[in-house]
Amino acid sequence: MNIESIIKVVVIDFDGTLIDTTMPEVGKKMWKDATGEDFPHKGWWGKRESLDINIFPNETFGDIVSVFNKVKSDPNTFVALCTGRITQLANQVNAILNKHNLKFDDVVLTGDKRFNNCANNTLTFKINYLNSLKDQFPNLKEVEFYDDRREHHDTFVQWGKLQPFTVKVHLVH
Repeated sequence: MNIESIIKVVVIDFDGTLIDTTMPEVGKKMWKDATGEDFPHKGWWGKRESLDINIFPNETFGDIVSVFNKVKSDPNTFVALCTGRITQLANQVNAILNKHNLKFDDVVLTGDKRFNNCANNTLTFKINYLNSLKDQFPNLKEVEFYDDRREHHDTFVQWGKLQPFTVKVHLVH
């Protein structure tokens, strides 16, 4: 990929945006049904088991896959997955992407040291990642961002208003 030729970046969130990941209440019951044992942790989102492809369906949202397929075919567009899941879950996230044959130009998880380690704050991490795009792609003209978290939406919109390029923020339901 020629960095100079990239004029658009599309960033897609993982949980609830691209992938219909299982929520903790349902997931812990599914875990018990599948294994005969209680889920081994109190938490959910930071645990490898929450993304187990042998227990949870982790299906895609077709409308976002359609967006992905469309933008991925443009040689002047860089397509990244940016998730609040922590870096220790990279193997599980990548297994789900591979299961669905989704090949991103970059997969970025919270805590990735390239973008200031903000392992405890997904929103700050994602904003740091978005800020890094300006340095990474000198001819950037547009950023599109897809995320399902309503509580983050206004911050992304405000960030977009401050940029020297067009920013489109899509709140996914």
